[in-house]
Amino acid sequence: TGWGACSAAVKMGIPHVQFFHGSDIHDMRFKNRGSYEKTRSLIEASDICFFVSGALQSLSESKFGKACNSFIAPNGIDTEIFRVLPKKKQKKLKATVGYIGRFERIKGVDYLPAILDMIRKARSEIHFEFVLVGEGSLRKSVEEQLQFSKINHVSTGFVDQKRLAVVMNGLDVLLVPSRNEGWGSVILESIACGTPIVATKVGGTAEAIGNSYNGILVEPGDSFIERFAQAAIELLENRRDPELLAQYANQFTWENVVNREISIIREVLKFD
Repeated sequence: TGWGACSAAVKMGIPHVQFFHGSDIHDMRFKNRGSYEKTRSLIEASDICFFVSGALQSLSESKFGKACNSFIAPNGIDTEIFRVLPKKKQKKLKATVGYIGRFERIKGVDYLPAILDMIRKARSEIHFEFVLVGEGSLRKSVEEQLQFSKINHVSTGFVDQKRLAVVMNGLDVLLVPSRNEGWGSVILESIACGTPIVATKVGGTAEAIGNSYNGILVEPGDSFIERFAQAAIELLENRRDPELLAQYANQFTWENVVNREISIIREVLKFD
């Protein structure tokens, strides 16, 4: 949509502000030279470019050069929906681990069967519940592997935001094993619900998690699955205070995010 909107704005002589959220920069479609050139032209012609994370901004600059006016604008969260709900007291020997996102390779869902298997084997005395939320081309494959390994799980498909917040509140740990991530809205939403994160240290995940109390970042590379599973176990053994997690996430309300964006646009474009 940016390609068309920017072209129209240039012809009409009006300012154009472009937002980049992840796959529009790091997706492999840029093997197509035409797409690459259109995006480069979009960045050059836009009066302001907002990038969802510093990591995405740096990646864009390495691919396409610096924008005229470039700023970081993270995604916000609806704290009326994503918040800590009253929880039932859980038994010590029970844990719920989840994945929420698209079932695509870039999200690392193909790692999940091995990761979940390692978690349950490492702590065999604990009764685990594994919850998967989302759709995508790899959903059936992942579910079949889990069934083959006799890993008890619930796979819900897509759910609306209110239901998603309930699911997040019921988790002890959320897994985000992505191969790339512009920001990771699910990270902040989960933290707002009082649930810590294990995520691959790629793209903007470090910026979304913010600090080591909110979760653990795992470097990609050798023994990734083993290290990722161990990080999840560490969070299960060292539980976080849900209210402290939520305090961090609450600074990213949509009101705060949008007000900052409006302020930048007014200042750069000289709007009253």
